[in-house]
Amino acid sequence: GAAHDAVVLSDGRIVLAGSTDFYPSNHIGVARLLSDGGLDLSFSGDGVWKSSIFEEGWGAAVQSDGAILVVGNSTGSTSRLRVTRLSDAGAPDNTFGASGVFETLAGGSQAFGRYVLVQPDGRIIYAWSGDAPDGRLNLARALVNGSPDPSFSAGVATGTGRRGRAVQLENVTDLLLTSWGEIVVAATGSFAD
Repeated sequence: GAAHDAVVLSDGRIVLAGSTDFYPSNHIGVARLLSDGGLDLSFSGDGVWKSSIFEEGWGAAVQSDGAILVVGNSTGSTSRLRVTRLSDAGAPDNTFGASGVFETLAGGSQAFGRYVLVQPDGRIIYAWSGDAPDGRLNLARALVNGSPDPSFSAGVATGTGRRGRAVQLENVTDLLLTSWGEIVVAATGSFAD
């Protein structure tokens, strides 16, 4: 397995998000550590939460109430973007999406979730790469409960490259929110001339 993201909480504890085991038998894994690096046993009973289905975890963010958001994708013949919310105690939050998980295939025949962040007003932004013939870079904004934010491009914005050139593949490499509220996405891609 591997940790793909870390978030340091205001009290010094650390949230790690990533994948356990190895493809194709991997699961999303989330650990919460104390400031000294030991497992926080108040989180999921032993400091570690592991998803029950085969999937990968990539990005993490923590909401103001301590809930943890993890973005990733299911694995198998069709990968779907998956956003999971865990309570501060380390249990799936059933008020979010379907049984604590929001899932979509928007943006292509495959969807690979990579980054998630929380706006100051609590709304959630996540970014993923799609696997379509010309590639897709996707952004979505959700309300605090995980439902799509209709004020944001019908909840999902999909890009197909820059300056009209065809994109072969785009991979999201970072997601930031400026102090004035604009969303910045960094990505790589192969462009035809």
